[in-house]
Amino acid sequence: VGASFGNSSVNTSGIITATAFVPTSQTALTNRNRIINGAMQIWQRGTSFNSQGNGQNDYTADRWGIGHNNSHMAALTQQDGTGADDKFQYCARFQRDSGQSQTDQMRFHTALETKDVVLLRGSVLTLSYYARKGADFSPTGSQFSQLLIYTGTNTDGDPNAFSGGHWTNSTAVLDLYQSYGSPPHTPTLTTSWQRFSHTTSAVSNSANSMIIEFRTTPTGTAGANDYYEITGVQLEIGPVATPFEHRSYADELARCMRYYQTSTDDWMSGLNSNSSPSGYSNCNVPFKVQMRAAPTVNYVWTGNSGNTPTGQSTNYIGVNSFVALSLANSNSAFRLNSWTCDAEL
Repeated sequence: VGASFGNSSVNTSGIITATAFVPTSQTALTNRNRIINGAMQIWQRGTSFNSQGNGQNDYTADRWGIGHNNSHMAALTQQDGTGADDKFQYCARFQRDSGQSQTDQMRFHTALETKDVVLLRGSVLTLSYYARKGADFSPTGSQFSQLLIYTGTNTDGDPNAFSGGHWTNSTAVLDLYQSYGSPPHTPTLTTSWQRFSHTTSAVSNSANSMIIEFRTTPTGTAGANDYYEITGVQLEIGPVATPFEHRSYADELARCMRYYQTSTDDWMSGLNSNSSPSGYSNCNVPFKVQMRAAPTVNYVWTGNSGNTPTGQSTNYIGVNSFVALSLANSNSAFRLNSWTCDAEL
């Protein structure tokens, strides 16, 4: 048998068994990246977020959250990611506020729901990502203080519960520290973009939850550029990092909408006929894609006379739609002009 591979060739006889296939192009394999919004394409909630702190998990770029203890000390913003690679339009910047002296650990994470974790059971995984630091990045050694992937047996594990130590059978498949324990340790960031990769141990056959988390512990007082940037996060089955899988914007947006949706621009999601005083107006809102679970719904009614109806409530919430209800307080046509639906973990 003769075969050619680029500038090299193999000539052999008999049976050849391939033990691994590593693609050399972006399109050789699809649906291998298990991270949603790893390229930081989708930002439905906005593009700049101040952390609440006090252990609260704040979602920022879709599917990605930040957290730390004590009061506000940091922000996450959308930035240009083309320095990592021309195909990365955006990256996420996690920055401690300039002049801030709090040094609590700062966490940036995403989590997988059970339906996706089940498909990883028994597999060794590889995590890869692009990262760089700002000129004043203060953590010791310019390193993440910890980089981890943990699993649990609870269904659809909540990242807040993980941070509080409340996942059932919490197990590390990857747990790297800045200097603690045996190598490998977390990578050293520079002001230039680098791609890093880490291989996990096998995922438990009983795993139902998974979190991927980057942790930093700042030191001293923050300068103007005490931040790191990250994009191109990929988690795939196998011991080798392959080229980042770029998905179309429409595909990535639909995946994100399973967890969070919002009305867009000034689109009016429903218009009701005139209601007499003490009459009810209602509006059925179909979701753009089916949500992971019945979401938490927030919405705003307004009237054509500028008045706001009273008694706003939701009398049905499902994974495919919700019904908003309001009590009219005047003869007006009421419309549901903005809403958000959150089914995050």
